[in-house]
Amino acid sequence: MAPIISWRIAKPRTMFGGKGVLIPYGKKQTQKETESQPPSAESQSVSTVAPSASVLPSREERNRAFAKAILENLNRNTIESEASKNKFGCEDCWPEDPEAAWKARYGLSRVAELIDESHFHVMVLACTKCGQRFVSVFTEIVDWKDGDDPQFWTLLPITEAEAEMLIRKGSTLPEQELNELGPGRRSLLHDNRKEGPQKLNWGKGIWVGMHD
Repeated sequence: MAPIISWRIAKPRTMFGGKGVLIPYGKKQTQKETESQPPSAESQSVSTVAPSASVLPSREERNRAFAKAILENLNRNTIESEASKNKFGCEDCWPEDPEAAWKARYGLSRVAELIDESHFHVMVLACTKCGQRFVSVFTEIVDWKDGDDPQFWTLLPITEAEAEMLIRKGSTLPEQELNELGPGRRSLLHDNRKEGPQKLNWGKGIWVGMHD
């Protein structure tokens, strides 16, 4: 409440109307007096805490950010798609170790015989766990010496479409089409040499070599 600084006579017809009735009143502060007074602690705290102005990005900046996000998403989808294309089999039928993969070959089921010759054998195999299809190619060269002829196996994982194509062509399948399967795709190579230890390693694709 403002301090009492003087008395005045109440106007007629008011609450205190009548002659000689004095009522207290406070002096109205002028603008100059208000400006000259130091600010209180409460007013200082209110005045210093001003909301920070948020600067919105321009239309050009938003468009650039949107285009960048789309490009990153496309690149990520492309990488994931390529990775899924290059992934074949499961840990049981197509492990990372070539020795383990060669052992796993004997657990594959036979789906179709494509070419069944004495020195050239091609068939489609499948994993009993994940269903992955493989093409197995066996070649042998007869040298008529000691009976221990060089033999070579290639095992290549194939897609469903490739398996259907191979089965459809069967014994009429040209060797060139076998060589064109999965270029750059990892394959298992088993080389049973006439002399020296057997060689087992990873390769790429298929190459049907010489055979009888």
